[in-house]
Amino acid sequence: MEKRLRLGMLVMTLALGMMVTGCDNGSGAGSGSVDPALLVGTWVDHVYEEGLRLDNGSFYLYDDFFSVLYARGSYTANTGQITMTLSEIRADFSGFAPAPGLPIFGSRDEIRPVMIAAGMNTAEVDKYIDGMFTPLIGTYIVHGNTLTFNLSGTFVEVECGGLGIQELTVTTEPRAFQAIFTRQP
Repeated sequence: MEKRLRLGMLVMTLALGMMVTGCDNGSGAGSGSVDPALLVGTWVDHVYEEGLRLDNGSFYLYDDFFSVLYARGSYTANTGQITMTLSEIRADFSGFAPAPGLPIFGSRDEIRPVMIAAGMNTAEVDKYIDGMFTPLIGTYIVHGNTLTFNLSGTFVEVECGGLGIQELTVTTEPRAFQAIFTRQP
């Protein structure tokens, strides 16, 4: 029986659904702000039940309305432009249990050998890791308590064949998507 795993790349929302969108020019045009200081705080996407905490250059991604921290990294923002770079993901979120001695969170260099040791083809592992850790680049704007990102990144899809990870096929493609978050108290 074939099992499909879809892992969408956002930093913003690794698990967010992707939708193609046009990009905001970040000007704000009187209807919002591009002040990077307004990014700091706790945000939630009610559609995909994703949580995001932005903290002066660091970000943290949560699943199920902040019940599980699954990714973290860093960001730089300047007048409407943002770059988000993933530094670690939960090993179990990537679909592989942590090896003995490996912390629950792992960098690309820590997760890669675990996937290979589990029997995954090295070339497929490299495509997966490269796709997951590609920085997201785009624009943001804050309208009151709403934060909108228009980002470009890599969508990663993993297909497991009948023999599980020994038959993994990884496909990646560039995608643009929009994520909308509401500020939480």
